[in-house]
Amino acid sequence: MHVKKYGFLYALFLSVLAGLKSPDFGVNLSHQFGLSLTHLAIWLIFLRQGLALPSEDLLRGRHPIRLHAFVLSWNFLIFPLVTAALVLSAGLWIGPDLQLGFYLLSILPTTIASAIALTAASGGNTAKAIFSTVYSNLFAVFWVPIAGLFFLGISSGSQISLLPVISQLGLLIALPLLIGQLTQHILPKFAVTVSSRTTWLCPGLILWLVYNAFAKSTQSGGFDQLTPTQLITTVLCSALLLLLVSGMVWWSQRWLQIENDCRPAAFFCASQKSLATGLPLLATLLAGSGLAEIPAILYVPILVYHSLQLLLGSVLLRFFEKLD
Repeated sequence: MHVKKYGFLYALFLSVLAGLKSPDFGVNLSHQFGLSLTHLAIWLIFLRQGLALPSEDLLRGRHPIRLHAFVLSWNFLIFPLVTAALVLSAGLWIGPDLQLGFYLLSILPTTIASAIALTAASGGNTAKAIFSTVYSNLFAVFWVPIAGLFFLGISSGSQISLLPVISQLGLLIALPLLIGQLTQHILPKFAVTVSSRTTWLCPGLILWLVYNAFAKSTQSGGFDQLTPTQLITTVLCSALLLLLVSGMVWWSQRWLQIENDCRPAAFFCASQKSLATGLPLLATLLAGSGLAEIPAILYVPILVYHSLQLLLGSVLLRFFEKLD
């Protein structure tokens, strides 16, 4: 039961370990196929997302608007500000690459599957959670390249063109999402069948992206300067960031004056960050930025934060059940 519950976390750890210890397989495939394998993985992830997004359920959860504005504000405005304050405080101990990784984490959208699942498990209103998570992820397609290039430009000290990144995001993310949604409207039974039989696809492709990124960085010496102190500080900063954001989200949502069954949706949707959408978005953004080398160390904060947020969510379920 424990292995099944946290199976994806174990698989993530093994993917990172494989990339660090056995990078040759991933590097050889990358040399043979270039970026086409990574692009194909990203394209399939968002095609699957488009097929599975519950379009009809969105209408049932569109009110209250203040709930969804609260979630978007936390996802894309307040979270980056809290992250900046924390990173500036701990900057001496984590180094520039990890600092950039935290900034990129801060601009990502909320989770879809886990936020909805945790909302349902805690007795919350899943229709509200579905609406907030879907629109957070759709908004991220436009927000992440703008904010991401801003942080990349500051970090690299150079000006990065927005147009190549936008065009690549359109082809690899917006296009498959649109195809998936159109298929869902035109062939609803086919879309349901495909999405229900490919639940393994997104996790499997994400594991490949993680392994591939770490394998290439290991081969190029990207982790040679990562010290144990930096790694420990990253884990501690991720845990502190999660606790800070979670506490502030819970405290600030009292102003919303929403019903008890909406409070789990507000909490989980506002405080979580998506790996399923975030990692492909960042991979596309970084690949299209034109930077000479993309260290996998940039992904460490999101991997750590994602793991910790799932653990915290499972711990808090009993607390939310008492609100009913």
